Amino acid sequence: MLTIGVYVSRLFLGRFLLCALGFTAVIQILELLEVTRDLAVRGDGGFLVTLYYMGLRFPAILVQTVPLAVLMGALLALLHLAANNEIIALKSVGISFYAVLASLLPVGLLVALGYHVLGDLVAPAADRKLQFWWNETTPLAQQSLPPRAWMRDGDSVVVVDRIHPRGDELYGVTIHVRDAAANMTERLVAEQARYEDGQWRLYSVHRQLVNEAPGAQREEIPMLPWASGLTPANLAEIATPPRIFTFTQLRRVLSGEWVGSRAQYYYQTKLHKKIAGPVSLLLLILIAAPVAQTIRREGTGGLALVFGVILGFGYFVADGLVLTLGEGGLLPGIVAAWMPTLIFTMVSGAILLHREH
Repeated sequence: MLTIGVYVSRLFLGRFLLCALGFTAVIQILELLEVTRDLAVRGDGGFLVTLYYMGLRFPAILVQTVPLAVLMGALLALLHLAANNEIIALKSVGISFYAVLASLLPVGLLVALGYHVLGDLVAPAADRKLQFWWNETTPLAQQSLPPRAWMRDGDSVVVVDRIHPRGDELYGVTIHVRDAAANMTERLVAEQARYEDGQWRLYSVHRQLVNEAPGAQREEIPMLPWASGLTPANLAEIATPPRIFTFTQLRRVLSGEWVGSRAQYYYQTKLHKKIAGPVSLLLLILIAAPVAQTIRREGTGGLALVFGVILGFGYFVADGLVLTLGEGGLLPGIVAAWMPTLIFTMVSGAILLHREH
């Protein structure tokens, strides 16, 4: 059985890698056609700039193509087994089709683990580096001012007109200081805030007290220390929001250790999807399973392949739709992340049981 498992795993792994690299290459070529003019104004606009851009984009695109590659790799591997009557031969010696599927479990877990590492460590770091490089090399005439940032710092509400990409300088800072009962006690307006020697300092501050005598309401202060829990790293993410989050970033935002620029339900959905994503790869292998049974019974390899692709794409469409509803707060995050996986697991399992028995 070990030999059979290695053989089936090699069939799947080879086709999965070929599909993953092929899909990624096609998407990169299409994307390069769109950004050619933008790349021409960065650096010398030559081949090295294009290669640098492609290298930083590769992990993020690979994250997108891996699920489809898993589906196609499993479909093609099982199609090969069924077309050559190898499944029938295995059954003739007492090896069930479920045992063949089980032999894909180790390599499926390996792919899921690699997918998690890629999506949680490699892709976020590369995409973050690409964002900073892209912003730094954008011509001044093409740069646009970011919208005002609103954030909560303890009991205070902070509004910032502009954040330096490094996150250590703020411009146009307004701080609404509130007490424990959420009543505003004072309002600070500073032209600039800088993070120096491990603490924040406000410069050119206009301080206005609330519910005080009229003559004591306004005060001009050249420099004022600001005891804030905001960090430059956190503010850099608000200035340039990451397009791919890490598990740690999502946990910190939801626990209140980190300030986010989106609603809580958005991060809750993203967090649950971080866990559900690798698990869904095993589901895609299960979706491909009925293909072999269809070919064995009906001899229609082409139709079986089309059926598997349609079922797989149905999952992708449903997953994208439900995930959008979760990010918009219309569904709980745990439901949005797990519901398509659970439903299609039951559907695929029922089809497999029907065709096997």
